[in-house]
Amino acid sequence: MSRVSSTRGRLSSVLGAGVRTVAGSAEAAAFWATVLFPLVYPGAFLVAAAFPDHVALQPPVLVALLASNVLALVVGHRYQNEG
Repeated sequence: MSRVSSTRGRLSSVLGAGVRTVAGSAEAAAFWATVLFPLVYPGAFLVAAAFPDHVALQPPVLVALLASNVLALVVGHRYQNEG
């Protein structure tokens, strides 16, 4: 039995480390997406001004952009660069 619990303990440790790595990577990606999202908005407004019939700033697209930005903000708000 101790061999089984030892294997479970090691497996749990490895899986825990993997989950922490994936979560840290997701937080980092979301943080930097939040930083870069505001650069997308002026481009979308320029496209809308240059091509009025283009779908760049139709309400569903604008709502999706804003929702993506808020989601990235929520996911990445705890990111700390430990490099």
